[in-house]
Amino acid sequence: MVNNSFKLVPLPIVSEDLIILYIDEMKKIYTGLTLTTLILMMMGCTNFSATDLNPFFVTFEDPTISTIPVQGAPTHNIRDAWIFTQDQELGPFEMPVTLPIIDDAETTEFRIFPGIRENGREFVPIINQYMEPVTFSIDSEEGETYLTNLEFKYFDNVVFDFVEDFSGNHPFTLENDEFEGSTFTVIDDPLDSSNKVAELFVDADNPVIEVFTTTLFLPGDFNNNAYLEVEYTNTAALTIGIMKINAGGYLIPEYFIILNETAERNKIYLDIGNLISDPTVGQFSLLLNLSINGTSATEGEAQIDNIKLMHL
Repeated sequence: MVNNSFKLVPLPIVSEDLIILYIDEMKKIYTGLTLTTLILMMMGCTNFSATDLNPFFVTFEDPTISTIPVQGAPTHNIRDAWIFTQDQELGPFEMPVTLPIIDDAETTEFRIFPGIRENGREFVPIINQYMEPVTFSIDSEEGETYLTNLEFKYFDNVVFDFVEDFSGNHPFTLENDEFEGSTFTVIDDPLDSSNKVAELFVDADNPVIEVFTTTLFLPGDFNNNAYLEVEYTNTAALTIGIMKINAGGYLIPEYFIILNETAERNKIYLDIGNLISDPTVGQFSLLLNLSINGTSATEGEAQIDNIKLMHL
């Protein structure tokens, strides 16, 4: 049965400033607002008495994902739950979070989409279009709290064009820099001795390393969409992009994003659909660049793992 007891007044997000304001307000809700204020906001009501509040509560803890071997390791950076109930959107909430829910129906149906940050931009939360939502229902009782375990998975029709975890031979063997002393090697993962990661290293005498894959891709195979997942840490500017090969066979590096330094392992989701749809691209490969050029640093390094290129 579809329940229409929810009335949501959505915030019109029309600019990045409004997105920032929206997320800031969400964070205030988690920690600062009273339960009554939160429910009144969710209901969008003005003629609503606090004595009528009889919510139940749902806790969304940090999620997991499941993968099959061709999809690579089950790692993720899903931060938000985009929550829909009875076809009403309650909004994206950063997990973990506990939410009060009011519903007249005996059973409340939930549909939860995984939320990520588009191209690493902190204030641009989006739904990960490559993963299925989690659906479930709750036969609720007023005042009870229900713990949910969210396990997401990729849609069955997602095509994984490239998956690299550096556990064996890898294709990042072509260099596009002039410095023999900069290196790209595979090492034991400092966070997990059973795992391998790629390490890029530069120093003052060899300030740049740029490598790209021997694996080539045809833009026409991607149906005008492509997502690139990369896990990394870095102590210098790390650039991710593609090496284009034009009709004349010339190699042209095309840089997509420069990542700031981070000591903690991070996973980024990059929408490179527009990048590879450039009509001048005949083929392309994946490119990584680490540089301390123009800085006072004497050395820099980056560790890379679990690179996935996919399309629908």
